[in-house]
Amino acid sequence: EKPKIEILKINKQEMKFRIYDSLSGIKSYEAKLDGKWLLFEYDNKSDIIISKKRDPNKSFTGKFVIEVLDNANNKNSLELSL
Repeated sequence: EKPKIEILKINKQEMKFRIYDSLSGIKSYEAKLDGKWLLFEYDNKSDIIISKKRDPNKSFTGKFVIEVLDNANNKNSLELSL
């Protein structure tokens, strides 16, 4: 069973998702905006990841992709146009 990705909040300044897998747990995740890696902070107690901007003057716009891999190597992804 592939891991779950739930959108909690998305706007030009912040993105927040809940990523979880009820069977094996989360192994890794990666997010990109227009092909460029994005920094997220992961709270494994609540299964929530929150975006961390490297440049506070840039907004989150473009093609967003997040991929989540669980410990059984099942993968789920989400693609959005922001």
